[in-house]
Amino acid sequence: MDDLRRRVLFVALATALLSGGELRAVEVLGTGTQFLLGNDLTDLDNDGVETSYLPPDNLGGFDATFFSSDEPGFGGGEFAFNVFDNVLGPVNDKWCCGTVPPEIVGADFRETYGTAFRLTHFTVASANDVPERDPRVWRIEGSNDGDSWTAIFSQDDPNASLWTARLQVLLFQEDLDYEVQSAAYSMFRMVTEATGLTVFPFFQLGEIEFFGEEGKSGEICDNGIDDDGDELIDCADPSCAPNAACQKRFVRGDCNGDGKVTGQVTDAVFLLNYNFLGGEAPPCSAACDINQDGAWTGQVTDAVYILNYNFMGGPAPPAPFPGCGLSTLETDNALGCATPTPAGDCP
Repeated sequence: MDDLRRRVLFVALATALLSGGELRAVEVLGTGTQFLLGNDLTDLDNDGVETSYLPPDNLGGFDATFFSSDEPGFGGGEFAFNVFDNVLGPVNDKWCCGTVPPEIVGADFRETYGTAFRLTHFTVASANDVPERDPRVWRIEGSNDGDSWTAIFSQDDPNASLWTARLQVLLFQEDLDYEVQSAAYSMFRMVTEATGLTVFPFFQLGEIEFFGEEGKSGEICDNGIDDDGDELIDCADPSCAPNAACQKRFVRGDCNGDGKVTGQVTDAVFLLNYNFLGGEAPPCSAACDINQDGAWTGQVTDAVYILNYNFMGGPAPPAPFPGCGLSTLETDNALGCATPTPAGDCP
């Protein structure tokens, strides 16, 4: 790192400390197009031609298919895909100016590379004017199917932007600004939840560059395949716990599935009958893990727990309780819920 960049980095870190903001060792590369790293995953040879980008048949030299929450395309009225045009500047060299948050833009590599990448570093650059439009609450996410997204980096300071100048390029690196990535993804996106303004025009962005190394893809949670090679398929993989397809609605303690838990003994009897007398299996295993220790078969602790709650003033079962709800806990995901409560019965 040359002396100028060290000084700029020091000033940025000191400013964060003095303003009470969250301290991150984000490196300032400089201001202007010349400080973009170039040759990122979206355009390895820096030869993309915006006017030739006509997916899916012609990507115009780009190495990704782009997507956004609004204003998809290059050109136009400062449209979204300009954040991948390898140029910093005004007008159609930026994305401006927002419709409804969150503002989302990303790159899909599934049809171009046919592989997934660990995100090792990325850059994000500010636009040319109005600092209040800079993202303040935002994150970078990865996905392999476009439905289930995992946060890789997040910034949450509604009172300040990380950028201290216009057309400023910031570098974010794994093991420094975010955790070293073990999972690989074939899609990346930036999601901006808030800027310094709340009314139109409230948002703008200069450029994004993604860099990575090939790696095994993360688990796709609904295809019946062990995508990440850990011998856990779909919802049995803990990484799928946040996925909507793996979140089951139930009431903890409703072991017999009748919708009732409080003030009765039937769930405890049902559970003990199954465990020790060969009784009927419960419709939702996760609901029988009443003390939330990750186990419920072959022992009496869960039955004792619910009886203690109902008749001895003991602690209530953990959520979801007393109402029906969703659980994202890895233990509940592993136990499963063969017959979850229908959505209509679980407001």
